[in-house]
Amino acid sequence: MYESTLGRRNVGISTNSVFARTMMYVAATSGLFALGAYVGRRMAYGEGFITFIGAFVCLIAMRFTVGRSRDATVTLLAAFGLLMGAAMAPTLAYYASADPQALWQAGIDAAVKQRRWRGRQFAARRVADRGRGQHSAQSA
Repeated sequence: MYESTLGRRNVGISTNSVFARTMMYVAATSGLFALGAYVGRRMAYGEGFITFIGAFVCLIAMRFTVGRSRDATVTLLAAFGLLMGAAMAPTLAYYASADPQALWQAGIDAAVKQRRWRGRQFAARRVADRGRGQHSAQSA
């Protein structure tokens, strides 16, 4: 999978720009998830289940719009993030009322793991770049 992208590097699109665009969508969806969780914090569990079904419908609809309309797909992705956050809101509100420290610990743990993963990716990219001779002037 990765070899084919490395072999066609001069096609006109950089793997870095694809990765950056993907991470932008992930960050925006995560932000909308948090907004949905905040907005739906007083929802009942039944309403949360209905919004979960709505989020699942968005995923299925994205399967059909991905080849036809980029704007519709991005809109459905945003709706998915918002609805999934609202679907999780009753559970998160329950956890916050039972043990708020558990939510803080889970959030910090996720941030630390993400940072470690990002550091490993950076190190792997540096090693790969040196293997291709892109940093030969610095290492000499």
